[in-house]
Amino acid sequence: MATIKTGMSPSRFYDSAIAGRLRLCALANGTDRTQITDFVNVYDFGIDPPPAKPTFNANIDGALDASANYYFKFVYRRSVHGTVISNPSPASAVMTTGADPNDGIRVNIPANTSLQSGVDYVDVYRTLGGGTAYMYDGTVAYSGTATTYDSILGDTSLGSAIQTDNDIPTTRPYIEYFDGRYVIWGSKTHSAGTVAVTNGSATITFTSALITKGHVGATFNIKADGGKEYFIGSVNVSAQTATLEDKDGTSETYAGSTNATATYTLSFNALVLQWSKIDSAGRLILESFPSANTDDVGGAPDGNEKGNGIGKTSSYLLPFTNRNTYYTMFTSANQTNGSKPLHPGVGLMGNRTIANASETGACMWLDQNAEVRSSMGSGDSLLNLSENFVKSILNGTHAVVTGVHRSLAVDTSKYADFHAIYYGFRQWYMLFITLSGSTYPNACLICDLSVNPTGSAQGL
Repeated sequence: MATIKTGMSPSRFYDSAIAGRLRLCALANGTDRTQITDFVNVYDFGIDPPPAKPTFNANIDGALDASANYYFKFVYRRSVHGTVISNPSPASAVMTTGADPNDGIRVNIPANTSLQSGVDYVDVYRTLGGGTAYMYDGTVAYSGTATTYDSILGDTSLGSAIQTDNDIPTTRPYIEYFDGRYVIWGSKTHSAGTVAVTNGSATITFTSALITKGHVGATFNIKADGGKEYFIGSVNVSAQTATLEDKDGTSETYAGSTNATATYTLSFNALVLQWSKIDSAGRLILESFPSANTDDVGGAPDGNEKGNGIGKTSSYLLPFTNRNTYYTMFTSANQTNGSKPLHPGVGLMGNRTIANASETGACMWLDQNAEVRSSMGSGDSLLNLSENFVKSILNGTHAVVTGVHRSLAVDTSKYADFHAIYYGFRQWYMLFITLSGSTYPNACLICDLSVNPTGSAQGL
């Protein structure tokens, strides 16, 4: 048996999603940056853009327009896992070709000592002579050491336009692979360590906080200073610093009192779905999450509804909250039809109770009424797989009947430890539960779907 080390924080619950055809597994916990593995290597989910711009090296022989002005950008690329590319570097200063035969340009690609694992190529883009749009020029192998790239192609030989929406995903606790895309959901409040803030400064410094690039866009506040909301605009992971912005993305200085060890909170909107993109060529770009690829389900007006799990059927995505169960589907490459209530007023007991029937694609879970539910995703397919006897076990009210059975009531404070799997060979939904008096799950309820396919009282 192989061991895969993710580098993520221990002692936390993780969610995972497998892209089966691609043999990839993404791992999320709502605190660390999401990771992805091919079961051999582990990489950050998404690639950070290059921090430095390309620079001019020399004029060389080429086929660019003579004595014309050009600008260059480049992106990082990981060649494994299909197409995984970053957003572009900053634009170069203007570079001017000479007269023939000096109508090519050698470009310096700067070093990056913090290059993420797996990045092995740089794709170079340039404008047309005197133009502004960046088009694909070529590729050069890259390992983080400074290198050069020779731009010699004529303007008419350039390729496709540069992509600027390869944003990395935000740090969220729940992840699913559905309809060729990774989807993330929910939020966990992050408050590890402390933060140093200075009145009038837009830069803050964290200590023992494990802040990542996945926290860009998160809401930041310090309750002791009135709880004013700021947003994280950028993160320097090695320095553990961040910059503050307002909701419109404009730099904003800290208005509260200077404090070297302030307690704080970071969080995202816990009712927003985000998903990876399909580009204009129809390619699945699994680790790029454009800011436009979102769906805010709205939720309860009191602000206390939170995403607490995500599942899927063969046709629908199921975002769960502590108040409701929703369903949605993709209607185009990068759009959904909006999230609609599947089980209004009844949420999910715990994300780890979700499992899928491989034969039918149905999703099963334990809801907040302590009932095992099953659905194909549409409103008319919601089934209750629990009979009253089982419900009394799951809601903690089951009692001894002398000479018949002992109490099988669960410890209702341990719902977070409940978890489930689907055993396809026997068509069993297996829910592992913690009985009263036990510390860890010590019993298993089995729903036999070969006997109970439609929610009858049989089979549990």
